[in-house]
Amino acid sequence: RLILQRSENSEVTVTLQSDNCVPEGKTVTTTIGKAGSRRISISSASEVTDANGEAKFTIAAKDKIGKARIIFKTGNLKKTILVKIK
Repeated sequence: RLILQRSENSEVTVTLQSDNCVPEGKTVTTTIGKAGSRRISISSASEVTDANGEAKFTIAAKDKIGKARIIFKTGNLKKTILVKIK
């Protein structure tokens, strides 16, 4: 869960881990729910993981109060976070 004030932004790091290796070069994509797109924006729709298996996104809150759901996805893995804008 991420809580932002209106017009505030925050950097989010998504880390991929594996038992056998670091998943470098994988593409992580993001989607925002329809209602959430009026409340937040993301720096890019997709990022490629670095040598540490990390992909960084900047989430910026707009001027509307409420909640937004962001889905991070790569291959068959999916993680959802909830952003609350105050």
